[in-house]
Amino acid sequence: MYIWQEKAFPNFEWNKENVLQRLSDAKFEIGKLAGMMGALGSEIKKSAALDSITADILMSSAIEGIMLNRDDVRSSVAWQLGIDKAGVPVSNRYIEGVVEVMFDAVSNYNVPLTSNRLFKWHTLLFPSVKSYEKITVGAYRNSSQTMQVVSGRYGSEKIHYEAPSSAQVPEMMDVLLKYIETAKVDGILKAAIAHL
Repeated sequence: MYIWQEKAFPNFEWNKENVLQRLSDAKFEIGKLAGMMGALGSEIKKSAALDSITADILMSSAIEGIMLNRDDVRSSVAWQLGIDKAGVPVSNRYIEGVVEVMFDAVSNYNVPLTSNRLFKWHTLLFPSVKSYEKITVGAYRNSSQTMQVVSGRYGSEKIHYEAPSSAQVPEMMDVLLKYIETAKVDGILKAAIAHL
C-alpha cells in the first residue's frame, strides 16, 4: 500500500508526545538562531542569508540528484537579495528558476498554495524543455501510462513506488492543498506532511 492509498490521506495521525518534543526542540533552536541574527548588523545578516539560502538550494537539489554550481547559485541568490555580485559568474536559467521558486516559497509563505502557484514553480524549474521531450510542464501529468519508480534490469525490475493514475491527481491535489490551507496544525508539521 502506498501513502496515497491510505484511507486517511492526507489527514495523518502521529505520536503526539514524540513529535511535540522534537518540535519543541526545533523551535528552541529557531529561537536561538533568531536571537543571534537580531544582534548582527544588516550587512552580516545579508551575508548570512546569502550563505544559508545558497546552502539550502544546493542541498535540496542534491537530494534530487542534481548537482548545481555553487558560484552560479550564490550569484543568483545575491541578485535576489540585492547584494552586489560584481566579479561573480552569471547563473543559468535553470538556477535562476530554482532560486526564484525558493524566494517565492520563503518570502510568500502566507500566500495560499494553489495548483496555479505550483504550476508556476514547475515552469520555473523546467525553463527550456524541448517539444520532443515527454515532460508536462506547468500542469499535472496527463499520461495514460503508470508512473513508477523502478530499479533493476529489464525483466527483473523492482517497483519501489507507484503513483496514482493521472486522472486521480487533480482531485487528490485539491484535497492536499485544501488540507495545507485549512489544517489547524503547526506550520513545521504541515510542511513535513506536505513534503511527505
